[in-house]
Amino acid sequence: MSHTHYTPFTLALDFDGQNKRFLSRLKERADSCSRCRSALRELRGWLTALDHPDPLVGPEFVTRHGLFKELLADHPSHEVRLRAADTNALFHQWGLVRLLLEESKSCREVNPLLSAELAELSLIAAEHLEPHYYDPAHVADAQAQASANYGDALRLLERSQAARRQFASANGRLEIGTGRTKILSEVARLEARLLHSIGRHEEAHRLLERTLAAHEEESERSRPLLHFLLEARDDDANG
Repeated sequence: MSHTHYTPFTLALDFDGQNKRFLSRLKERADSCSRCRSALRELRGWLTALDHPDPLVGPEFVTRHGLFKELLADHPSHEVRLRAADTNALFHQWGLVRLLLEESKSCREVNPLLSAELAELSLIAAEHLEPHYYDPAHVADAQAQASANYGDALRLLERSQAARRQFASANGRLEIGTGRTKILSEVARLEARLLHSIGRHEEAHRLLERTLAAHEEESERSRPLLHFLLEARDDDANG
C-alpha cells in the first residue's frame, strides 16, 4: 500500500514520542521504506549534532548556517553583532547557538580574539533561548556551555577575572541543568585549564579528579545496558 514518504523536515513536525500508534506506524514505515528510513536516520543525525532530543529542533541544523552568515556578514562590527544577537529574536535559536560555539572552539588557538567574540555571541543568543520551547534544563545546559567556553576564550586573552566570573555563572546554571556528565565534565575541564593557568594547580587537579570519578560512576551504571545492547547485536548477527 502506498504512503506519503517522510522527509526529515516533515518527520520533525509530525513526530510524537508519546503516541504509541504513531511510533508503531513509524517503525513499520522505516522497516519497509528506504526513503522513510533515510529521513529518520538524517533527523537523528541532526539531533545528535545539535545535542538536543526534541525532533522539532532538528531542522535548525540546516537553517543555522544562514543565520550565522546573516549575523556576521550583515553586521560590520562586534558591537553591532552583539546588539543584533541580543535584540533580534531571529538569532535566538538553538542551532545558531551551537554553531557559534563550534566555530569559536575551532579557532580558539589560532585566533583567540575571534574565538572570544564568537563565544560571546553564542552566550548572548543562549541567554534568550525560550525555555518552554527548548526545555528549561537543556537551556540551562546550553547557557552553562556558552559561559564556560566564553570563559575559556577569555583565558587565552589573559582576562582571568572575567573568565572566573563566566565559570561561576556556568556552574550556577549547571545546578538547574540536566545533570548530564558530558556537560558537567566539559565545563569542569575548561575551568581546570583556567585554574592551572593562574597557578591554582591543586584545585585544577581536584576538579579533574571529581570529573573522572563522575565518568567512572556513569560508566558503571551504563554497563548493564551496554551488555544488553551487545547481546542484542550478537543475536541479530547470529539470527
